[in-house]
Amino acid sequence: MSDTTWQQTQLSPSRGGLGFRSLSRHSSAAFISSLCSSGFGLQSSHHLSQAIETFNSLVSPADAVSVESLLTSSVSQKYLSGKLDDRVFNMLLNSSSVADKARLLSVSSPHAASWLSVVPSENLGLHLDPPVFQVAIKWWLGLDTSEGSQCALCPGSTLDHLGHHAVTCKYGGDVVSRHNRIRDILVETCRRAHIGVKVEVGNNLSRDHSKTRPADILLLNWFLGRTAALDVSITSPLNPVTLLEAGVSATAAAQATEARKHQANDPKCSELGWVCVPMVVETYGAWGKEAKAIISSVASRLATSTCRPKSTILHEIYVFCRRAHLSVSVEVGQGLSRVQSNSRPADVLVDACERAKPATFDVTVTSPLTLATLHDACNSAGVAAHKAECRKHSSNDPKCQELGWVCVPLAVESYGNWGKEAQNTFARLASILSISLHCPKAKVLIEFMGS
Repeated sequence: MSDTTWQQTQLSPSRGGLGFRSLSRHSSAAFISSLCSSGFGLQSSHHLSQAIETFNSLVSPADAVSVESLLTSSVSQKYLSGKLDDRVFNMLLNSSSVADKARLLSVSSPHAASWLSVVPSENLGLHLDPPVFQVAIKWWLGLDTSEGSQCALCPGSTLDHLGHHAVTCKYGGDVVSRHNRIRDILVETCRRAHIGVKVEVGNNLSRDHSKTRPADILLLNWFLGRTAALDVSITSPLNPVTLLEAGVSATAAAQATEARKHQANDPKCSELGWVCVPMVVETYGAWGKEAKAIISSVASRLATSTCRPKSTILHEIYVFCRRAHLSVSVEVGQGLSRVQSNSRPADVLVDACERAKPATFDVTVTSPLTLATLHDACNSAGVAAHKAECRKHSSNDPKCQELGWVCVPLAVESYGNWGKEAQNTFARLASILSISLHCPKAKVLIEFMGS
């Protein structure tokens, strides 16, 4: 770890660090704030003069303090330490490359560091497995996460050290998985707040028969009786198209994506009587202005209905969205970069599901009428699904063992017959749902299998 990276770790999470503050750097701030709180000996303390001199040497001239200013208004250690962090952050920014400037501005944006300050509760789904957390920290600090390897999903592409390709590679479905996870979290939050929601609406509704959807999430009667069409999008501040702007202004990549979404969707939404609202989040966790306004309004409604503090709910929303992004980016995308194969063992990755290990659900649809299984399928039901499970185990078990996962094929035949492992998995999920929903397991299982 270089001195520059170590300096970043000593910053507070709100400024893109890890909160490992330097005692020698912040000791003067602690002494000044402590003496101000007691109000004892401010005018005659020789030690206070020394502490002020030390503090002023570590901050910019505009943030310097004096005995006279401390007499008129007391200051907290949080305020003084913030000024010390600002000086270090600006020094890091001025000495960094354009890409690192974009990264630093993004990780220091509001709510980007929520995942670092939350209690890592496994029961609440707020934890990250150690291997995932380690890679996420390296990515956050700008350390090399590629190990000089090639992308497993698009041969010929080398992974860059800042991880831009790993989180933006369009092959393998990681981009879609991240998008869908964040969309589902927002949908569930809106439903908990008793907001009318529809999902994936707008395809082919406009007169030009465009194949694009102006709405990932549709909030009914949201603003002045008009429906809001939320279009979820994830963008990277390291994208070459917006890199120069992102290296100067925080959330520049998110703002550019918002503008593109409005240009593409405003005509369709106007035709349908909707209001277009781009829900843009950057790969490092910074949210666009319009997205933050929507999330704040949803949190207000949820706080009213649940009698919980809005700040707590707001923090949870950002943490869940961030965790969903990190889980897919690191576990499925970055983790598989070390497996030199174009296939991927996980359609769905579930934390600590099988024997305290993550389970990889690999969904596959097979037909009992294929020539390879037709003869056996005539004599025994479920043979096609069973053979599909065996093929998946043969293909995926070595990769899953390398990554510490358990392979669970979810095979279904074209006529609706599910494989044995899929049935067992559904039974376990139904048991968990029946407890949380206070509903008979048999009813949950019937509805689950029927859908």
